[in-house]
Amino acid sequence: ECIKVVLQGILLSGSGRKLDPLTFNLLVSPLCFSCLLLVLMIHLFVFPMSWIDIPVMSDFTKCKWLLAGNVLVAFALNVIIATFLKHGSPMSFLVTNLVKDAAIVIVSAIVLGEEVSLLQAVGFVAQLLFIFIWSMMKTFPEHFENDSFYRAMIAAVQGKPAAAKC
Repeated sequence: ECIKVVLQGILLSGSGRKLDPLTFNLLVSPLCFSCLLLVLMIHLFVFPMSWIDIPVMSDFTKCKWLLAGNVLVAFALNVIIATFLKHGSPMSFLVTNLVKDAAIVIVSAIVLGEEVSLLQAVGFVAQLLFIFIWSMMKTFPEHFENDSFYRAMIAAVQGKPAAAKC
């Protein structure tokens, strides 16, 4: 995932020729289709995989409006992701995804009463804590260059000016 996002960031905002989000999707969509088609051909003609269930044509016609809506939402999501990567950075995109995942788990635990294991809770708390620390270090780099980590975090959270370098 990280390599894919970094490569997308390079193609969309790197030096030299930059792609706009629609051109990027026009380039990537046929490649994704080719990969999926290759897996389908292997499944049908070489090695049937038990975990792949191919729907029949009547399933497609019965669900055509759901599939059309799904295609539109998927296309919009791909354009939004490409736009985000063009104007942001791969790191900010990955951090945003981590926060989104944590929010989904928190909301599903509170609203839907889903059970969250201790390992999941510790993992999401650690992710959010490290995201907070990373954002403090990016926002207030002078605090972390001039002082100990603990003092720098306290000063950054309190909004105090950075200590002078001796």
